[in-house]
Amino acid sequence: MAIGSVLLGSKSIPHTHLNCETALYVLRGHGRFLIGEGLSESIEVDPGDYIFVPPGALHQPINDHPTEDWEMIVCRNSPVEIVAFATQGQLCPPMQFLRPAHWLRRQHRRPPL
Repeated sequence: MAIGSVLLGSKSIPHTHLNCETALYVLRGHGRFLIGEGLSESIEVDPGDYIFVPPGALHQPINDHPTEDWEMIVCRNSPVEIVAFATQGQLCPPMQFLRPAHWLRRQHRRPPL
């Protein structure tokens, strides 16, 4: 489990997680999640939204909001993430990541309750 962000004006490379499912809970910010064959479906995401990504599902988070980073809680059911990136519609050879990956960054610590 980690806090992940998609920075203002950025997006990930289209990719799939081969060995794990992912659950995302949006804490702040707004964006779009492209899914489906050819990433043809766009889902708007807002604070409080929950996103489930099954293993092998091609997706691409995009933050095209004009003023905010998109911050979310990221949960996976594996400590090791095997990712295949897609370029020009083709999946590249898989890569392996241990959490926390370099793209995760803590924006700030929340005060204890």
